[in-house]
Amino acid sequence: MKIFKAIFILLCVTILFGCTTSVTSQNVYKKVQNKSIKPMIIDVRTEGEFKAGHVPGAVNLSLTSLIGRTDEINVKPNDPIIVYCEHGPRASLAGVILKWSGFDNIQHLEGDMSGWREQRLPVEK
Repeated sequence: MKIFKAIFILLCVTILFGCTTSVTSQNVYKKVQNKSIKPMIIDVRTEGEFKAGHVPGAVNLSLTSLIGRTDEINVKPNDPIIVYCEHGPRASLAGVILKWSGFDNIQHLEGDMSGWREQRLPVEK
């Protein structure tokens, strides 16, 4: 019950204040292709969703485990972190969690994974 209250509060804060900027799928794809630029890309979907296909180079930190695992994110506070889920709500909540954890440059993948697939961009399994 407490987790649901926490998620509800995070959702309200996200709706009211929005903690991320957006980045297009094409822009992320260019960054993925550029070997000298390796952005931190976090897929906050479940492990099963991640295994079914994800943005190349993404790491899986599901939304339900993210709160306790932000110390595993090895980037500087101002380095960009790109987050996505399937349609958007979980990534928005993840943006709030990451912001509260001290990361300042959170970017939300426009269209999330469903948009990535619609644009027929490569998927890693």
